[in-house]
Amino acid sequence: MFFFLLFQGVSAQQESLTVTGKVVEADTGIPIPGANVFQKGTSNGVVTDFDGLYSIEVPADAILVFSYVGFTLQEVPVGGQSQFNISLKPEANALE
Repeated sequence: MFFFLLFQGVSAQQESLTVTGKVVEADTGIPIPGANVFQKGTSNGVVTDFDGLYSIEVPADAILVFSYVGFTLQEVPVGGQSQFNISLKPEANALE
């Protein structure tokens, strides 16, 4: 039983990966510094740098949430992929 539990712990560690990418404005392609990138349902998160770049370690089956004030929140299932470049769209009510 001990070896079974030990093996499960090791395999769970192997399922995490580092996801990287860039967050930009959909209309202009301009990078969004300070955008939030976090794992849904957790406190695991990062903020994009000056160039809109981010890097976060998450489980392979996580859902990433991308948000920034005045832009529509976007959720993306990781599905084992390691790179996501995201284009955030302005919120319709923020334009008024």
